[in-house]
Amino acid sequence: VLRKAAGMRRSPPPATRASIRICGRRRPSRRRSLHLCRRRQRHHRLKLAAWNVNSLNVRLPHVIAWLKTHQPDALCLQELKIEDAKFPLAAFDDIGYHAVFNGQKTYNGVAIISRARPEDVSKDIGGFEDHQKRVIAATIEGVRLVCVYIPNGQTVGSDKYQYKLKWLAALQAYMHASVAEYGERPVGRK
Repeated sequence: VLRKAAGMRRSPPPATRASIRICGRRRPSRRRSLHLCRRRQRHHRLKLAAWNVNSLNVRLPHVIAWLKTHQPDALCLQELKIEDAKFPLAAFDDIGYHAVFNGQKTYNGVAIISRARPEDVSKDIGGFEDHQKRVIAATIEGVRLVCVYIPNGQTVGSDKYQYKLKWLAALQAYMHASVAEYGERPVGRK
């Protein structure tokens, strides 16, 4: 308080006193510098989002408005409840986004909406016989993105619970195979 009143500046804490030169830039903190340097060497940052829309037909105006406002690099949608033939592709094209989708009538369905054209698109979990459309994957600007809609297991011991356990085991094998193929670690919320 006395220093502030006297117009004296407080000295910075010891960790930030000296700037450290890493990757050709001066940074106040070594920890932050190393983190930023590593990120710059791999890929640039992507702004990603996920949204359970619970019917794309109903939420389409909201999704379009949200994309215009927030402008993410990619948006993963779950629970589309729309068949592939009826997917509103033109609505996303009009605002400069590309879309890949894996839908079905009434239930489930997933999509990846992105600014960059998705490459190497795959649908469903390979090797797992399933009529429910719950998985789509694509490479966006060199980053493998997997959009999943995980089943609700209901009560323990029910058929739906057993299906969920089998589905999760298949998803785990699929993700491990994806890591082996693409050489990246899956990234998600912990």
